Order: sequence, then structure tokens, then C-alpha cells
Amino acid sequence: MVSSWETSSLEIKDFVNNLLYKTKEILKRGFYWFLFKGSLAVGGFNSKSSDIDVLVITNKTQ
Repeated sequence: MVSSWETSSLEIKDFVNNLLYKTKEILKRGFYWFLFKGSLAVGGFNSKSSDIDVLVITNKTQ
């Protein structure tokens, strides 16, 4: 079944939300932005074969 964020399963949404929570927990004040992209964002996501693409932006330098 092909879906997007709006039509994805609760399991997928929980996974992404948990990833966001853990990312914020690890980065703390360095967290700036979390973006998911690819098929989950634009449609065409298949929970059996697609990956979940995310981009995390921080406000810290190395």
C-alpha cells in the first residue's frame, strides 16, 4: 500500500515522532530543525520497501 505522511499508519507516525523526540533529547539546545522528506513526505511511501528520509539541522558548529 502506497501512502504519504497524511495517510501513513499510526506505527509509522509513532516511529517518526519518537525519532524527533529522541533527536531533540540528544541535541538539546543545539536542535534547530527536523524535516522528513522523500516518499513519506511527497507520497509513494511503501511501508514494506521504503526507507524514511530525515534531515536534522542543528545550530551548533563542530
